Amino acid sequence: MAHHHHLDLNPEQISLLTGANGEVLDAMQYLLNAVMNLGKDGEEKAAYTVELGGYRAQRYQELEDLAQNAAKQVQQTGVELEIKSLSSVERRLIHNFLKDNQEIETYSRGQEPDRRLVIKTKDDQA
Repeated sequence: MAHHHHLDLNPEQISLLTGANGEVLDAMQYLLNAVMNLGKDGEEKAAYTVELGGYRAQRYQELEDLAQNAAKQVQQTGVELEIKSLSSVERRLIHNFLKDNQEIETYSRGQEPDRRLVIKTKDDQA
């Protein structure tokens, strides 16, 4: 089990650290993971999550729900789906949520800041 250490921050500090859409948080989390996993390969990598006031867990859950629902819809209709207004970290999360799904694939389309995540059924040719 992962150990969670909590820092108590006041709301101003939290909003400051969270930044727009948690981007600051994402950056800190990315750096933390990069540093903590230096020199480790593959399986023994630990994923550290920077959590502020439940923001992260809630957003994570929302994204996972979004990913699974989108995947289900794509599988049922065969029509590709585009998800807009995600940060690069959020796109990466969704790629990760769906990477084990044999029936669909995900990729990014377009240029920042208008980059979108596309979910589509896997082509039978693949």
